[in-house]
Amino acid sequence: MMAQEHEPTPEGYQRHVITAVENHGDSLTIEYSGRVFGGIMFDQLPAGVADSIRPGTEPIIRVHTAD
Repeated sequence: MMAQEHEPTPEGYQRHVITAVENHGDSLTIEYSGRVFGGIMFDQLPAGVADSIRPGTEPIIRVHTAD
């Protein structure tokens, strides 16, 4: 398997790899880098996006903090 080249990660964002996905029927919960993110509502996603959210997917994430 060849390593995939990535575009540069935008400033203020981080790359993570999804390690687990839990389907709740109308929403998803994902785990990545020891974190859990839930409440991803299927009806709020563009067509086909929900199918691409699975273990091994590498999203680019911006985390908001109190700062």
